[in-house]
Amino acid sequence: APEDPNYANCLGTALQLTGDIEGAIRAYDAALAADPRWPAALENRARCLQALGRHDEAAKDVDRLIEVQPTPDALCVRATRRAQE
Repeated sequence: APEDPNYANCLGTALQLTGDIEGAIRAYDAALAADPRWPAALENRARCLQALGRHDEAAKDVDRLIEVQPTPDALCVRATRRAQE
């Protein structure tokens, strides 16, 4: 179902794997519209945004991810970003 964040996140992952990064971002946007705190969609969208050089947007997703689920990977990404500022 389109309103299911898991479905939209899986679609985003499939699009990302085929190289459709913009399409993947739209799918992750849909997942986050359904559930703004969906950790997988936040992480995946941040990776896509980073790949497109949209670093400020990616950083916002990483910060939100840390609020929702402070994983070691997310904390390392934020620490690395802050060290580069």
